[in-house]
Amino acid sequence: MSHFLPYVQAITVTIENPLGATSSTSTFARVYSQILHFLFGFSIAVYILALLMGTYFLMTAGGDPKKVSIAKKIFIFSTIGFIIVALSPGIFNFFITIFR
Repeated sequence: MSHFLPYVQAITVTIENPLGATSSTSTFARVYSQILHFLFGFSIAVYILALLMGTYFLMTAGGDPKKVSIAKKIFIFSTIGFIIVALSPGIFNFFITIFR
């Protein structure tokens, strides 16, 4: 068994950073940026679907005040949600500059 030991060599393995970042703060900022980019694209699709759903409720209301109220709530809440998602990068940068 001991005659196999001279053939064992130390191998150095290096793994390159797939994000290309040099520090943990730049890594965090880059990952956060990618997440925000994905969420913004996803929120546009959800916002359009919510507007279509609200339009459907409004068109099929037939004068029913309850369905018109539901359509208005869909329009208002989906717009507020989209504005929050659209402003999230600015809000994040604001808090980063304050706490740095």
